[in-house]
Amino acid sequence: MGAFEQQADDPVPGHEVSLAVISPRLFETVQEDFGTRIWPQVQMVWPYVDYYGLRDAFVIRYALGEQESLRIHHDVAQISGSIKLNEGYAGAGLVFPRQRFDNSAVGIGELLVWPSLVTHPHETAQLDDGIKYAMTVWFELPSF
Repeated sequence: MGAFEQQADDPVPGHEVSLAVISPRLFETVQEDFGTRIWPQVQMVWPYVDYYGLRDAFVIRYALGEQESLRIHHDVAQISGSIKLNEGYAGAGLVFPRQRFDNSAVGIGELLVWPSLVTHPHETAQLDDGIKYAMTVWFELPSF
C-alpha cells in the first residue's frame, strides 16, 4: 500500500500505518472487539481501569535499511499493547529494560499489554534480518 511512512510531527517516528487512516470501519470494528473481548481480561489484572476506546491501532514495519529499531520511550495512552504479526525475522524484540523483560516468548497473534506512561519505558531492539510487522494498540486515556 506504500503507507509505511514516518510522520514529521511524531516524537518517536516509526514506519507505521494507522488502521483509522486506511480503514475507519476496520478501526471501529477493532475498537469494539477490544472493548468487548479484551478489556474484561485487562480488568481482571487492573480492576480500576475503565475502557474509553482506542487512541490508535497501527501496524509498524521494521526492515533493514529502513527502520531497524525504535528508541526507548513511553506511550501516551492508558494501557498499550503489542501483537506480533509475522515470523521470518531475527532481532527487533520489544524490550522493557526496567522490568528486565522482552517479548521473545510471546507468540504470533498474542497480545502483550502494559501500563503506558511512567512505569514501562520500552524500545525495539535492532533488527538483524528479515522484515518484522507488529500491531500496536493504544487504549485511550480518560478525559478529565
